[in-house]
Amino acid sequence: MNLERRIKRHIWSREHTFNIDVPIDLRPVCLQELADLGITAESETTESCRFSGKLDAAYTAHLHLRTAARIWLVLPAFSAGATEELFRKTAGTPWELYLSQSIPLQIKAVVRNSRIQHEGNAAATLLQGIERRFSDSGIASPAASGPEISPVQRIKLDIHKNRVEIQIDLSGEHLHRRGYRRLTGDAPIRENLAAGVLLWTLEQWRGKPGKKVYPGRIHDPFCGSGTFVAEAAMISIHRAVGSRRDFLFLQQPHYREQTFRYLLHQAEQQETASAFSISGSDISEDAVTLTRENCNAADLSPVVYRRDAFASDGFTEAGEPALIVTNPPYGERITGGEDLYRKLIGKMKTTGTSGTIIIPRNMNRGMPLKEKPPKIRLNNGGIPVFAVYITP
Repeated sequence: MNLERRIKRHIWSREHTFNIDVPIDLRPVCLQELADLGITAESETTESCRFSGKLDAAYTAHLHLRTAARIWLVLPAFSAGATEELFRKTAGTPWELYLSQSIPLQIKAVVRNSRIQHEGNAAATLLQGIERRFSDSGIASPAASGPEISPVQRIKLDIHKNRVEIQIDLSGEHLHRRGYRRLTGDAPIRENLAAGVLLWTLEQWRGKPGKKVYPGRIHDPFCGSGTFVAEAAMISIHRAVGSRRDFLFLQQPHYREQTFRYLLHQAEQQETASAFSISGSDISEDAVTLTRENCNAADLSPVVYRRDAFASDGFTEAGEPALIVTNPPYGERITGGEDLYRKLIGKMKTTGTSGTIIIPRNMNRGMPLKEKPPKIRLNNGGIPVFAVYITP
């Protein structure tokens, strides 16, 4: 049987499990995204969400999921109590259906409570099994990657209580890379985190799950390089966030160009006029320029201007309060950070505006907040933060 027919039989005609890397507190948001796409969510783990479907479901997820960091194809699990058994079973796996010969492999192993104990040996054994399979098939095997090689095909090997699970990366570059951000300011929030915070904020503002209504305007008074502004603009026009970038699966042997191009065309046709207004401001002219250039690169047109963060026209317009979503400067970027946060929270209360502020966890206790406000935990550039929803 030729390779194309084997791919159709073993890959395209079957349902698979896919794993989504997503921050823990954004899992409910990601699950709602899957539901909105009509994709069946399978389960949650401590750091991911899973869904099942045929390979075109993974294409759809890559195009549309705003919160995802990476999406993996999960191979059927098996047991292995020794490296010899691991080698034998991985050498029998049809890797030539999954992996590109021309892109190096990067294998990461995690071993817990198993007879196989050494993670380095486990990863080396998997590589040997892959090489044997390619050799037996008369095909050159992809090489192991070095530290400076890019792109790579990532493979996760997890062995827990002698149960082996292997995942193959389909995404390539981290999914926060939308393809529009040309320039960055200091400590920008990743795009998938910003989008997750925005979707979570909209859920808090709506008050009831499932209601797809929007505020009149979303405003970021500390827009920096414009991540919140750009992500809000894409939400407002229902743009598929993956429609302007490449993915690793485009270079893997199971890729079906006609199917992907059809789904991409459908996604592009779903764009609409803006459902709400978006604005951003910053005291720094450089930050305003960054935001404008990044938004222009993405063909987005929010209102961006140089203004003091506490100017009232950012918070209200014609008497209507905006929904605030912002990541103010903190840490080494600013002195007197706690005073800035108190002033911002006070401004929101006096103008009657609701919204979400990113607050470093070590500052959270000293803020003038209502008792137990809604919040989610994130890590922004290695700094533990809360996204805290504030009401007047």
